[in-house]
Order: sequence, then structure tokens, then C-alpha cells
Amino acid sequence: MGVNWPWLLGMLALPGVLAAMILWICWQNWRTRHWHTTIGRIVESRSTSRDVLSRSSRLVHGSEGGRATVVTAEQIDRKNFADIAYEYTIAGKTFLSRRVGLGADHGNLDVVALLQRYPKGKAVTVHYDPASPGDSILQRDDPRRLRTAWLGVALLAAMIVGGFLAFDHVLAFLEARVGNPRRMPLITFALVAALFVALLAWAMMRRARVMRAWPTAQAVVVASRVERTMTRRTRGTRRTTTPVYVPRVIYRFRIDGVDIDGDQLGRMMRSTRFEAAERFAMGFPVGKRLVVHYDPDEPTTAVVEPTTGMLPLVLLAISVSLGVIACALAVL
Repeated sequence: MGVNWPWLLGMLALPGVLAAMILWICWQNWRTRHWHTTIGRIVESRSTSRDVLSRSSRLVHGSEGGRATVVTAEQIDRKNFADIAYEYTIAGKTFLSRRVGLGADHGNLDVVALLQRYPKGKAVTVHYDPASPGDSILQRDDPRRLRTAWLGVALLAAMIVGGFLAFDHVLAFLEARVGNPRRMPLITFALVAALFVALLAWAMMRRARVMRAWPTAQAVVVASRVERTMTRRTRGTRRTTTPVYVPRVIYRFRIDGVDIDGDQLGRMMRSTRFEAAERFAMGFPVGKRLVVHYDPDEPTTAVVEPTTGMLPLVLLAISVSLGVIACALAVL
């Protein structure tokens, strides 16, 4: 059986995008190799947090060949940031910068580690562009982390190619034994879907098990409210908008002298009814004390109840059902 190159290349798009991102970081590092250095001083070092609005879209195919619908949902997350400012002097002129590294700070990344590395008053080495002295950073990306990232991309690509070729042999094996070859597309779809759903359920259960083993900290609710987001459905030129109410419970805890805000409870609640979201939020009044589980490697990742509920069992049942359907189509 020949290799389906369009499918394989499509599956390799993800490691390709990741490789492009790493190349961009490497180019940024290369661009700063001739920057000069000077001594600066940290004048501000504190943790800050704010809500970040993001949007995600998914495609819902229409029934009986109808037009697909694009569903765009808004989501609000509480993000933590290391607010670090430093001063340095070049040719008698003093500059103030808040840029620590080359990449953009999207929040919840190395917050505690950065604040401990750059406390207020510390003398630091500043890398600055001699052509534009106001353009500066405190640290370049660690080459060891870049090498690890390249290794991860290579492993992902190898897994995709290996899995694709192995699945290709499985299909060849099935085609030789399936009574009705015209059923092969359905059998293939059922097998792929069963494997994907089973892996998703396994990943969810493993994630919950890891989170339950995380260390815990005492937290207190600092905000409890209901916020209004929007879900938009676009089908051709027709667009509909539905308000969605989300209970926002924000708690604060302290790790290594750094205040961290979190909003992950372990169970998500969204409703088109304000009253339902309000009842949920009322269960977490301001001042209520909570016990949170936090990731020791990245304490800004925290959750109150590390549970997945019944969803993994439901997914496993769906996976088994799809597997049974595939076997029935192959045998009958």
C-alpha cells in the first residue's frame, strides 16, 4: 500500500509550526549576539494579575450537506505576571525598561522564579542594542531549553510518521480480511475516532492523578462575581450572538513570598441564565478559605478540586462503542 503523502504532510503541519516558532526564537537570540552589556539596577519587582480575554473558534459541519457553522466562544482567565522594571545608564542618559526576555509575556510563566531572580535593588547585567539603547533585555533564551524544544519537535514528528506508517499497515491488513471493501472508510473512521477518544480519556485521568499529588496551599477568595461573555455562530452571511454568563471566583495564595491569583476550581460552569451562574458564584463568597493544589514547577498553575468527573468514563464508553462498531463492520 502506497503512502498517502497529502495526509502525512497534513499531520506533520503541527511539528512544522512548532519548528517555525523555535526558529523565530533562535533568530531573535542570533539578532542580539552583538548587543552590548552594561550594569543596571532593579527598581521594581512585584507580582501583578489581570483578566485576559481570549477567543476560540470551532467548525460545526452542517447536516445533509448544509453550510458549516463557525462557533466562536469568549473565555476569561486570570493571569499572573512578573512586573519587573530596571534602570541603566548609557552615555549619561538613564533608561527605564520592563522587558525581561525576548518573547512576549503571555502570563503564568516563570513568575515566581523571575521575581526571586530579580528582587528590587539587585544589580543586573543589561543587554542593549547599541543602535537603539532603549531596546534592552535582561536574559536571552537558554540554549539548553531550545535544544530540548528541538528534541521534542523531532520526537513528535517521529511519532506521527511511525504511527501513520503503522496505521497504514493495519489498514492493509484489514483490507485483506474485510468482507466488504466499501466499508473501509467507515471502519477507518471508527478506529481512528476510538483511538483518539481513548487517548483523550487517558490523558484527562492522568492529568487529574498528577494534580492530586501536587502540594497544597491555603487560599482566600478575593473576588466572586458573574461576568457576561458572548458566543457567536456564523453560518454564511447569517450571524447570531448568544450571551453566556460565567461565575468568576478569584482566589489568592502565597508561594515563596509571592502572591498568586487563580481562578481554576476544577469544575467549569457556564450558563445562558444569569441566575444559575449567580447561584454558583454565591457558593464562594469573598473571604472564604480554600485549599488549592499547585504545580511545584509553575505555581501559577493551580486548581481547587483536581477532578475530571464522569467525563473520562463517558469517553471510554464511546471509545469501546466505536471499536465494537468497527469490528462489526469488518466481520459482517
